[in-house]
Order: sequence, then C-alpha cells, then structure tokens
Amino acid sequence: MANISAGRAWYRLGTANTTQGSPVVTGVGTQWESGGIREGDIFMIEGSRIYEIASVNGNQNLTLREPFAGLTRVQQDYAIIQNFSTNMLADLARRLSVLVAQYEENKG
Repeated sequence: MANISAGRAWYRLGTANTTQGSPVVTGVGTQWESGGIREGDIFMIEGSRIYEIASVNGNQNLTLREPFAGLTRVQQDYAIIQNFSTNMLADLARRLSVLVAQYEENKG
C-alpha cells in the first residue's frame, strides 16, 4: 500500500496487527509517528468498525480510544483517515505560539 501524500486524508503504509479486546495496534512497515498520524485520527481495518486513535506511541505502535472489538488479525491491510480539522488547528495554535514568543523576545 502506498504512503499518504501531502494533502491527502488516507494513510495505508505497511500492515497492522490487532488483538480482540486490546486497544493496542502494532504496525509492520508503518511510519505512524513520522508520517504525521495523531490523536483523533480514525483507524479502520477491513471488516471492522472505525476507531478513534487515542495516542501514537512510535512508528509501529498506536493505541485506540477503546479496545478492538473484531477478531485478532495479523499483518492486515488497514487505513487511517487523518482528521485534518483537529490536526490543522492544533498545528496552527502551536506555530502561532512560537511566533508570538519570538516576537516578544525580539521586540525589546
């Protein structure tokens, strides 16, 4: 599966392992953290419902907001829908904060 390109909402790089009853998802060949996957994005695996991502704990580990209810799966294709509305606002707020701090530092 191809990696997400800038401006696209789908991420499908690598495969995912899920365990019934566990919120932990491990990736194989994934780059979740460096690929920009974040809390609030949506995780889907074929034949299951959608799950909100609670945290990204590295390039090959993430935690769902609630335990995976489907059957245990190993190296399955998956998709993450990036929630740009949440991510963009958080990123904008962070960047604005940095700019304001720089301005305050340099104005005197």
